[in-house]
Amino acid sequence: METLSVAKPCLLKQKRMQKFSYKIDISAASEKEAITKMKALTVLASKLKDKELEKLAYIIQNDPIKTAMAKTALGV
Repeated sequence: METLSVAKPCLLKQKRMQKFSYKIDISAASEKEAITKMKALTVLASKLKDKELEKLAYIIQNDPIKTAMAKTALGV
């Protein structure tokens, strides 16, 4: 009789992230637009590392060609 050996998932030691709260102002044409922007920023902040966000912000501020390419790829 064969036995199957199931490998346990390799879990990296994850540090517990602290939560920080900030009051920010968002420029938008409407409150609905501001809420949409805030939700999107929250997703980006939770999924990307600080260096990735920093690089994204740098590209958006300083590289209009890459920014235009990204918008085209996203369909916006």
